[in-house]
Order: sequence, then C-alpha cells, then structure tokens
Amino acid sequence: MNVIKDEEFNGRLLDQLNDAIAFVRTQIKERTFLGKDGKFITIPEYPEFCWKELIVNAVTHRDYSINGTDIQIKMFDDWLTVESPGIFAGNVTEKNIKNTHFSRNKAIAAYMKEYKFVKEFGEGVKRIYKEMSDAKLADPIFKKQDFMTIATIKNQPLDFNDYYAEPQNEPLKFYKLIANLIFVWYTLFRTIWFKSNWIKMKGMPIYVYWKRKWTKIITRIVW
Repeated sequence: MNVIKDEEFNGRLLDQLNDAIAFVRTQIKERTFLGKDGKFITIPEYPEFCWKELIVNAVTHRDYSINGTDIQIKMFDDWLTVESPGIFAGNVTEKNIKNTHFSRNKAIAAYMKEYKFVKEFGEGVKRIYKEMSDAKLADPIFKKQDFMTIATIKNQPLDFNDYYAEPQNEPLKFYKLIANLIFVWYTLFRTIWFKSNWIKMKGMPIYVYWKRKWTKIITRIVW
C-alpha cells in the first residue's frame, strides 16, 4: 500500500477534532455526471455528515485506557475507514449498533454535545445509515477487530442507473459525443506530457502524489 499523505493531529481534543475534520474535507473527491434532466450534477463521494460522524464517534467513544495506538482515519479510492482503540461499549454490538446507544465517556459525550458536534445522543449512527441510503450508497460497516472498533463507508453507488442518464434527444447525444472526444484528446495530451516530464520531478513520493492527483481529475468526469 502506497501512502500518499500522512498527517498527525495533536493538541487539545477540540483542536484535534477540528483539524482532522478540516483535513479530511480537503481530501474528499467529487463526482460530476449528467443527470436524468440533462443537467450536470456534482456530489461528494460521501455525504459529509457520515464521515464526520464516524470521526466524532471515534473521539467520543474510544477507550482512552489503551495506550500505544491512536484513532486512525484511512482513506482509499473506494472506501473510508475510521479505527478507534477499544471494542464496542456496554451492550452495543455489530448487529444492534444502529439502534443501541451507550456512552463509554459521558463527560466527553456531553462536551461534544455542548460544542454542537452531537445533536441528540444515539441518533448519529442511525442517521449515517439513512444518509448513505439516500445517497444510494451501501450501508456502513461496523466491526471489532482485536481491541479496535472499525467503521467503514464505501463510495460506490449501489445502482449507477440512479445517477447516470441516457438522454433520448439527439442534440444532447451530439454534445455528449463532442465532450467525449475533447476528454479523450485532453487525456492523451496530459499522458504524453506526464511521461515526458515525470523524470524532472524530485523523488518517487512526488511521482506517486501526481499520479493520485491525476486520478482524482479523471474520476470527476464520468460518462
């Protein structure tokens, strides 16, 4: 696994949380596609509430008696995972987590509510399920592994037909063809430029980062 960016946040609990959320927001990709009404639509790969709630939950419910490891947010092309030290608290399990709430750290939970990170206790996970469903994405996955709790959300739509349209009128088909041709030529030009200039870049990490950045550009235009 090639790590493109590795960031660590320290300081007060509130600062760590705000900094982590701000950084993850800069890494969330967007999809642009032609909607069923013939207009272009841009949406984030994950509903913002979902990934923010996973981070807030990790900070609120982690087991702070466990040393030697930290909360880890891992972002991949197809999914985002938040790993938190400590297994499910109280009577919460993988099967009932959607409707069961238990606060391991009541003082931190109250602190999160005071600073508006939490609106109602016990509603966050349920809302994650709802917003993922509304976005036509798979349900979140919560599981325990050794002494860690792992929460994962995936960004691949369950049914692409819910997003991508097949326009019926001829003018729209013509514009789609022209756009595809432009995109192919643009891709070819960037590929040739990249292959002729990557040697000038300093070091493999920069090469990998540019490769990922190029991948992000491609995934924003879907036909």
